[in-house]
Amino acid sequence: MELYTAVGKAIGSQEQKLILQIGQRELVADQQESITWLFLNWKIYSKEMLTGYLAQQYPQLAEGRSYEDCLNRMVQRGILAKGSGQHPAEAHYRMFADLSILPMFDKKRYRWRAALNLLGKYPLREAVDMARPLILEDLDKMILRLIHSGCLSTAEIIAYMDKFLLHLDKGDQDYSGKNVTGEALLFSAEHSFQCMPVVSSLLRLYKQRAIIFDGEVKRQQAYT
Repeated sequence: MELYTAVGKAIGSQEQKLILQIGQRELVADQQESITWLFLNWKIYSKEMLTGYLAQQYPQLAEGRSYEDCLNRMVQRGILAKGSGQHPAEAHYRMFADLSILPMFDKKRYRWRAALNLLGKYPLREAVDMARPLILEDLDKMILRLIHSGCLSTAEIIAYMDKFLLHLDKGDQDYSGKNVTGEALLFSAEHSFQCMPVVSSLLRLYKQRAIIFDGEVKRQQAYT
């Protein structure tokens, strides 16, 4: 199973091409990449569903390059995240394990600007989605507090939760989990009991447009 989602945020457009900000970088996506990125923003699709839908809806954009090749290029550029696994939970974790998670401080204004700049209109369904209040569980609220206080990846949040639960009765204040880094952190987080709850929480927040994934995928090859 291969899953994909968008990375970064749209900060403008030129000639129906999105200008994306990924970490500290600004990239211009071509028209095929722009359509793909917008379709995947705050959504997660399998490779088969994604390429099939785009090829059916926008066949003219696949004349010079297949959508499969487009996905590969976007992953290499860091504007899409890809996760592979034998089951969805595994693929979800591996898709955004080492991506930074950012809160959406003004998600309505951001979504209006991104859609209006590229498409010249804003779909009613999207406007309704943006107007809905967030439905948050206790873990969702805790994760939002964490990412509002500092830039963390999924793996770091899982490490934080592990240390938080371990030291809950000791009154410790430092649960950052950053004493373990790199591949060791990714591996330990994936096999933590907190992995599935944290990933499920992030998916709830992501689908409600409360967070975005940002930063460069530095260890993507470890999961492909």
